[in-house]
Amino acid sequence: MSGVVWLFGILLFVWLGIIAGLWLVLEVILNITLPIAGWWGTLLTGALKIGASIILAIAWLWLWKRIEYAYFWRTVKKAANENT
Repeated sequence: MSGVVWLFGILLFVWLGIIAGLWLVLEVILNITLPIAGWWGTLLTGALKIGASIILAIAWLWLWKRIEYAYFWRTVKKAANENT
């Protein structure tokens, strides 16, 4: 039962993270505008939005990797202790 609770917690965290990331992109990142006139302003604003979104995605993937890595090794150690 404990393993199911852990997996449920991880899945809940992941889904809440996805929803929070979507909100962050829609409400914050897409509303970024730089006060630079002309096509340079448009180009820099687009580059900033893309860069911020990429950083957010990489941070989420890194966090997900750390969580699954910790869960995997916790499960392996628990299984090894039960078999000895």
